[in-house]
Amino acid sequence: MAGATAGAIAKIKEKSNETTSSHCILHRHALAMKNIPLCLKNVLDEAIKIVNFIKSRPLKSRLFKILCDDLGSIHNTLLFHTEIRWLSRGKVLTRLMELRAEVSSFLMDHNVTLAETMNDVTWLCQLSYLADIFNKMNELSLSLQGRTLTIFDSSSRVFLKDREWVVNPFSVCGKPSSLSSIEYESLIDITSDSTFQSTFSSNSYVEFWLNFKNTSFDNLSQKAITILLPFATTYLCETGFSAYAATKTKYRNRLNVEPDLRIQLSKIEPDIAKLSKNKQPQKSH
Repeated sequence: MAGATAGAIAKIKEKSNETTSSHCILHRHALAMKNIPLCLKNVLDEAIKIVNFIKSRPLKSRLFKILCDDLGSIHNTLLFHTEIRWLSRGKVLTRLMELRAEVSSFLMDHNVTLAETMNDVTWLCQLSYLADIFNKMNELSLSLQGRTLTIFDSSSRVFLKDREWVVNPFSVCGKPSSLSSIEYESLIDITSDSTFQSTFSSNSYVEFWLNFKNTSFDNLSQKAITILLPFATTYLCETGFSAYAATKTKYRNRLNVEPDLRIQLSKIEPDIAKLSKNKQPQKSH
């Protein structure tokens, strides 16, 4: 999508030179999580190998479930690791830590090498550390998703940018590098007015800048809105894809999903009673 010549962003910019683009923060976050030290990467690989040893065969999975049920464990199954899912690592490692005694007992009867790994105190400490770190990463990933999330909400949780004047114009000290002299003068006029400060405190910063449209501060409002427009993540796109996949199955492959998908993705509640009145009921033969 982000290809410089044939990507979707490049094609859009051919039609509109003023288009801006931003890489999904969630994807950047997921890529950064892969650069972990080699010693911890080895622990992660060994943990996945242990899980796969038990989960790869239905018989072993059933035997492990029986063992957990007999011991009264809080869980009776492990979780598969999926590379493309952001929350997978944290959930897999946490489940393995919670069932470490059961897993160690099961491996003693089936695989001595992996059992020695599960009884290594240093290895278990590193596994516990990884599980905690990935759980914190999962909490951050979940906080970066939502319908009304802006790029500032996401960036403030991960890193800071020069466009802070949009989020809190009344705390800006000095001229931001992204503003021209005329725009900076407009910002000074806004921040010098106590009425605007009261409005800012009682509204979201998105509503605050929208209120300046078609006013003497329209130039600064348009710039702020342009900065706020980019989607912070691909959350909305993936939500739509999930709704599409759930609606159009192999049993309904000829279904025109566009009307149904519009209803599923919209926050507007349809008036079913009114829509029903416009349809003629099928009479009995």
